[in-house]
Amino acid sequence: MDAGCQRAACLGTACAAQQLPWFLVPFLPAGIYAARRGEPGARPATGVVLRIAGTTAAVCLLINTYFVVSEPRTWAAGDDSALAPHFTLTTGQGTTRWWKVVQGPAVLPAHASAVHRLRPPGPVFRVGRRPGTRIRLRVFTASPDTLSSMDIRLPGARPSK
Repeated sequence: MDAGCQRAACLGTACAAQQLPWFLVPFLPAGIYAARRGEPGARPATGVVLRIAGTTAAVCLLINTYFVVSEPRTWAAGDDSALAPHFTLTTGQGTTRWWKVVQGPAVLPAHASAVHRLRPPGPVFRVGRRPGTRIRLRVFTASPDTLSSMDIRLPGARPSK
């Protein structure tokens, strides 16, 4: 992969992470075309611009695939006023797959809270019954990027220190 494609991949990653880099996207191809048009001509310059734009778009969409598939309307709207939460549990290192929201709002306004009922990603979710096992509920939102977490106690378990 040449340096131009590597730069395009970095721009695609930045665009997937935040909307601020999107401001540059319309100006970048115009600038690249203007700079390249003088040397080899218009046709090769168009090819360079298309290759960079395609790489940027492909990387951005690849990173956002999960959100495009699971919440296409929310992703397309790019609306920051409502947060679509994604839940997972941890009992040590690493996380489980996303848990399905069975009951509760699909989106929340900024700075709001709600009660959700969740279903594990598989038929059974095993948790060690060892005293002191720490279970953390983690909630992710895509826009803006937010991580919230809290400890969960099993019925009859002593509070963790």
